[in-house]
Amino acid sequence: ACSLALSSPKEFRYWLSQYVKHLTITGNESHLRLLVEMLLLSSSKAKLSGNTSCWWLSSAPEILSLNRNKLVEDVVIPEMSKNRALQRVMNEVSLDVQTSNHLKS
Repeated sequence: ACSLALSSPKEFRYWLSQYVKHLTITGNESHLRLLVEMLLLSSSKAKLSGNTSCWWLSSAPEILSLNRNKLVEDVVIPEMSKNRALQRVMNEVSLDVQTSNHLKS
């Protein structure tokens, strides 16, 4: 929240990585899935919510100039790969990111 208030992409990325690391260590699959869904939120879901003031509800392709898909690729997936119990979920997330990238191109 502070990184958003300060408009600091570096802080946002750091705290996101720390949160993902914690979720990975604890094996919290449901929260990791929720986080990935929020990061890869489609514009149709954001329009339905009617609230774009929160990053997790925004349909913008970036958060503080950080590409959402790139955050999942560079922060979430590498950390998830460190927990063998999360391999299946990591593969699903990786496929979602690839699909999302192909749809945008």
